[in-house]
Amino acid sequence: MSARVSQFVSKWRRLIGVLLLAILILAGCSARKRYVVLNTFFDGVPDPDAPKLATGFQSQRGTANEPIFVHKPYAENNCGGCHQNTDNILARARVPADACLKCHANVLNQYPVMHGPVTALACLKCHSPHQSRLRALVKEKTPKLCAQCHTPALLGSMPPEHLDPKSDCLSCHSAHGGSDHAQLKIAAAPTSQPAGSGVQQ
Repeated sequence: MSARVSQFVSKWRRLIGVLLLAILILAGCSARKRYVVLNTFFDGVPDPDAPKLATGFQSQRGTANEPIFVHKPYAENNCGGCHQNTDNILARARVPADACLKCHANVLNQYPVMHGPVTALACLKCHSPHQSRLRALVKEKTPKLCAQCHTPALLGSMPPEHLDPKSDCLSCHSAHGGSDHAQLKIAAAPTSQPAGSGVQQ
């Protein structure tokens, strides 16, 4: 890269940084405005207007038919358990790639053959970091969750459940791994169970 192009890129980076700083300062008047601005740039920013949830893995909002599953550190207001513990709001929004391993380290060795996103520490591809209406804090029900990567065209028509848009992938497959590449539950006995993870498969 030439020196001129490098200077141009450097100037644009500084300009963008100054603009972001200005937006954050202007939006810093209220928690709501900060939320709107930060949520534009970062996923998983807690909504300050959301109803307060009780401590624990599962809480209730509204009726008993609407359970909300809450990640324990989030319910306990322990942001530093996952986020960088700093006064810098931009640095605090970052989460180290291995943050989930602080509590869920043995998930990486749970099966003889592990699912790719698990070994890549791409937990947030499937799980919500704060809360979800679905058990195990998953973002979507299957097959929509699995179809992010495993599109119907790649799966083929055998078994016929692969073509059914209402089939539950996890009725046959284990989400985190198995004894072979197919991760079938029949052959997928876990080698260890995550202690106190609160996650059910």
